[in-house]
Amino acid sequence: MHHEELEAALRRYRPRDPRPELRRRVLEAARAAPAEMPWYWGPLAAAAIVVLWTAVHASRIEPERDPLRDMQVARIAEMLGGGEDAARHAELIVPPRLPEPLTSFGAEQPW
Repeated sequence: MHHEELEAALRRYRPRDPRPELRRRVLEAARAAPAEMPWYWGPLAAAAIVVLWTAVHASRIEPERDPLRDMQVARIAEMLGGGEDAARHAELIVPPRLPEPLTSFGAEQPW
């Protein structure tokens, strides 16, 4: 196969240019597309970042230990035979203390 024959064979499979009307439609669609993002994406992204930041930091806060509950858990664990299993079961048995109810300022206090 000579060079000319190869060129003729390749010319049969060469892709053609798209029609001129397709170029016009693509360029019109590109011009019609909005160039800016809507205004609400900025505040929405900022709110999402604040929520994630708060959630990460809130998950790192360790709750205050209640010394009275810790003593009750230790006593129950001792009654269950001691050891890690008894301590885990005692943690489940002893309920957490409920916080004291807040009283409003100037309200009548019970006797």
